[in-house]
Amino acid sequence: MEARNLKVIISPALGNVDILGMNFLTQLASWRVEGRELILVPAKDRDG
Repeated sequence: MEARNLKVIISPALGNVDILGMNFLTQLASWRVEGRELILVPAKDRDG
């Protein structure tokens, strides 16, 4: 999965934590949490 043209912030204050922002998640077809797993469903390409 690849995302382009997103505004990002990198902060050492977050320590060892990775965060996906809503600006990324809203580009997906859907996303959900199942137990301790984050399931990402990519949006279909405009050509496909």
